[in-house]
Amino acid sequence: MHPDESERAELRRKLVAQRQALPDRLERAVALQSALRVWLVGRREVSIGAYWPIKGEFDPLPALYRWTEGAPEGVMRRIGLPVKHRETGSLRWHVWYPGCPMELDAYDIP
Repeated sequence: MHPDESERAELRRKLVAQRQALPDRLERAVALQSALRVWLVGRREVSIGAYWPIKGEFDPLPALYRWTEGAPEGVMRRIGLPVKHRETGSLRWHVWYPGCPMELDAYDIP
């Protein structure tokens, strides 16, 4: 049996609060950044989809940006973020880099 929308919303709220209250949250983030950087070494992809971290989620973007900077000569690596259109609800991927122009999507996520 699937929980109804109010039960899912309450569970989501509790889980977000638990994540934000983790006493070692920053240490975990540092360890995850390190693991992600190691995983990215030698990847052949030129585009990787990511997400904009909200509500205490792990931020993969610093490691991914370093990955783009370390591309071999003549290779352009890109990071894509999903953007849900407010009116149509369609999902598209947009290239992201530090300092790029941003706007809020349908969920008010940059």
